[in-house]
Amino acid sequence: MKNILLMATGSLLLAACTSTADISASPAYRAQLEKIRQDCAHYYSGQDMATEGKIANCINARKAGIRL
Repeated sequence: MKNILLMATGSLLLAACTSTADISASPAYRAQLEKIRQDCAHYYSGQDMATEGKIANCINARKAGIRL
């Protein structure tokens, strides 16, 4: 399950890096980014004992330069 989540995150981040208008306008894409943003906010504030997948999402988003 973690591998699937990481692959999905990688695809999402790759799509964000290519930054096409069609992808960024997608409600599903925005919902996924919002979920990652919430997970990261809880993780970095110490409110949540994050899973490996959540931590990887936060790290990958920062590496990709995605503003959450």
